[in-house]
Amino acid sequence: MRRGCTAAAVALGCAIAPSFACGPVIGAPLSIAPVNACGAGELSCDRYSVAKSSPNAQCKTDPQTKKARCDFGRPEFRYTIVVSVPASSYYAPGRTFALTNNDLVDRGGAFDKGCSLSTAPPCKRLPSLVPVSAQYTTTRDAASPLGVGVADGTSIPVRATYVPLAADADVEAFGTGIPLQNLVFASRASPAPVGTAISDAIGIGRYQRVAYPEPPFDAVFPPVFTPLVVRRALEDRIELSKEPDGVALDDPDGTTRKSQITRVAGLDGWQAWFADEPAYGGRRISTIKTLSGTTSTVTLHTIGASQAPSTALRAHTEIVVAPPKGWLGVPRLESLIFNGDPAGFATLTIPPLKTPVIVSGVVGQGEPTLIGAPSRLVFTSTSISTLTGDPMPTLKYETTVSTDDSGRFQTVLPEGTYDVTIEPAEGTGLSKYRDTLATGLTVSKTFRPPPRTVASGRARLSDGRPLPEATVLVVPAEVPLVGRAVRPRPARTRTRPDGTFDLEVDQGQYTLMVDPLPGTDFPRAVQARSFTGVTADVGDVVVEPPLRLTFKLKDPSESANPIIRANVAIYAVIPGRGPPAVEMGRGTTDTDGYVEILLAPQAR
Repeated sequence: MRRGCTAAAVALGCAIAPSFACGPVIGAPLSIAPVNACGAGELSCDRYSVAKSSPNAQCKTDPQTKKARCDFGRPEFRYTIVVSVPASSYYAPGRTFALTNNDLVDRGGAFDKGCSLSTAPPCKRLPSLVPVSAQYTTTRDAASPLGVGVADGTSIPVRATYVPLAADADVEAFGTGIPLQNLVFASRASPAPVGTAISDAIGIGRYQRVAYPEPPFDAVFPPVFTPLVVRRALEDRIELSKEPDGVALDDPDGTTRKSQITRVAGLDGWQAWFADEPAYGGRRISTIKTLSGTTSTVTLHTIGASQAPSTALRAHTEIVVAPPKGWLGVPRLESLIFNGDPAGFATLTIPPLKTPVIVSGVVGQGEPTLIGAPSRLVFTSTSISTLTGDPMPTLKYETTVSTDDSGRFQTVLPEGTYDVTIEPAEGTGLSKYRDTLATGLTVSKTFRPPPRTVASGRARLSDGRPLPEATVLVVPAEVPLVGRAVRPRPARTRTRPDGTFDLEVDQGQYTLMVDPLPGTDFPRAVQARSFTGVTADVGDVVVEPPLRLTFKLKDPSESANPIIRANVAIYAVIPGRGPPAVEMGRGTTDTDGYVEILLAPQAR
């Protein structure tokens, strides 16, 4: 309301208050971001110029929303659709599902009533959930090599994880960049003769089943790693037996799974197990044994961890011998096993070590006066020195310490060499980086992180107009780290009215994303970027009209009920970079299960 115009006067149209100067309220526009619109009274889509060999964007009207905008049609590149069903959903609450671009292609088959790929937009049902019941049992003959005497059909408490596999490969989906939910079920006590069993629901699909016996049974019975295809209601009976339909120990005699471990200082409370390769997080793949005395001989049985048809372990697994939790300054042994050769772990000795050293120092920048920076430091050993001074890379030690507000720290480390990852606090202007430390040479160290990079650029449309109010997000790229490179931290900012932006980032490799303001109908632009030095010029990030992906999601029931308020994200590989996939765009289903996702054209 204009100044001097009372609420009562406004309500009466100022008819009884002629002395007040009343008039319409002139508001400022809520946004200055350009909108993708075409048709009557709008500019032509030809203004978004592209390569002469490519067609121009076309003006198209969405039959669902009735909005007309410029777009390039449907995406033709390969992508994966990840559907996250909300916890409030009647169907599959809290579950995630993966569909591929091929799942939205009409292949001329018969379609269910109320949901068909032949309609516009296509209608797709989510995979069915089917009951799953699971149980881990053993027979007397199969348990005998494990050193226990039990009756046939003895049930073992188990925690089972069903890990979704990638759509087109026998690898776990998460390793390809697709964030699918692992289904974790713990067995519960059931009336005899069942004992302990799992009862829940699982989606139709392909999984890696990982079943871990619960303590203390994990010291006797090994975990089970086997692929599994779920097409219908699943009765997952994991039976350790010599029967054709049972699972068997990789080496029942234990000849290639035996290790003699020695530590003169004693092994009481130490534990030993086999671990998977680092790509799978180093998870345990064997029984876990608790050691005692100065020498312990253990047999670490496995299931599904051998190089068929031999009994040798898979290549690049490790044997781990670890001290009790909470021990300070004592390393563990991690010996990498090449080609499953038992000679690499048949006899292991943890040698006497020197007394751990107290290491102190400061993190900061500045000359000649050092200005301390509060930081977090991670010390990861590359080699531990034995009592005789010999380096032993198979001994591993890692610890994390935080500095005080002035950047000073102190910790205890076994003598050796270390990679030190320093992560200065936000606001210090210093970059996360990696340094080295040799405790045999120094026990006091000043770490001087380099300054963060100020990356500057400009977001614009392909017709030259600036793109204000867009969100600029950089996230660490999932690429192999080389040399002293570290995984940087994410950062975000917004573009100014002229489309320019700058943000302070750690030095490293990133995925850069520019998200136009919601409702402007322009897609997210995604690029691979690397930042080094004090400043970096991003240049122009060009946002083109979108490729437009629309469909409806329904549940698999005969009623084809819509999946409402589901988050739907599209993952694809950045051209020129390769796997893993990154998120290219997302949307949310409406009350009809309809979702529209705008994607940037791939490199053309």
